[in-house]
Amino acid sequence: MRTVADVDSWADMPETSYPEQSERHARFWFSYTRIFVPENEAARSCQMAGNTVEYDGRYGEAPEGAYENFQVGVLYLTDEGWRCDGTGTGP
Repeated sequence: MRTVADVDSWADMPETSYPEQSERHARFWFSYTRIFVPENEAARSCQMAGNTVEYDGRYGEAPEGAYENFQVGVLYLTDEGWRCDGTGTGP
């Protein structure tokens, strides 16, 4: 499995796109692309998301049978540290 993260592409997200619980905190959107090769059919089914596709090689080599999918989320700073309440396939 390989993960490619990005924050720069999300720098201009409108304030209205942030979740309510992140208000009044330092916060930012981030994304990551997961590149993975499932061990078997059951593992493949568990990893599928609405945007999962066969890996096209754009981030470098991967074994045959690799897939990729994309997730986004918001990180925000609380008194206890950085928090992310979950990621999804779109804002």
